[in-house]
Amino acid sequence: MTYSKQARKLAREELQRQESSFAYKYGEASEEELLKYLWHSARQLGFTPWDNDIVGVAVLKRRLGAWPLVLKKAGLKFTPAQERADTPNLFVREAQQQEIYHQRALAAMQNHDRDFRQQHGGDSDEDILEYLRGWAVRLKHTPNQCEVQGGGYIRERFGGWDKAVKRAGLPEPPNNPPKLFNRLVYLDELKRQRRLAREEQQIAAENEKVIYVAPTLG
Repeated sequence: MTYSKQARKLAREELQRQESSFAYKYGEASEEELLKYLWHSARQLGFTPWDNDIVGVAVLKRRLGAWPLVLKKAGLKFTPAQERADTPNLFVREAQQQEIYHQRALAAMQNHDRDFRQQHGGDSDEDILEYLRGWAVRLKHTPNQCEVQGGGYIRERFGGWDKAVKRAGLPEPPNNPPKLFNRLVYLDELKRQRRLAREEQQIAAENEKVIYVAPTLG
């Protein structure tokens, strides 16, 4: 699977967050706890991780030494490249995952825009204008059409975006709206898609569990 520039950016941000979280949780952990984490990571991957395969390598090296020494203390043997079965490193895996979230967010935004007319066509003008005012509060400025879901419908309904803004009693929006990936409407949807993915993973994990049914005595 390939991934976009945006997915790489999101992956870097997410891995920085995970590294900070790991340092907070394991920064002062015992050597035994750190080695248990490494063993668990090796089981999950199916091979001994390289130093670009898992989160927390900086802490492991700081506490336990250079990577060969870390592996020696853990009783793990280095995994040759041919035994990795083409498993990508941590950054690539994260970028591929972020690409999924990114594409799902873009698709969902298109669907929301398409459905806005049907869902809000029966709303009063004041309802729509209050919706615009709500976005202005969140953004701390008057939104441009591209910064809200249903912007196209709102423009058509009021005969122009400037007319809708004026009817809402808002000042003119900024001349240069933020790029797509910096818009709150995109970031909101990206967050929602990540949450949905976590919920799907939890459901899948629950479904994989073996349920024990006691035999009937008779």
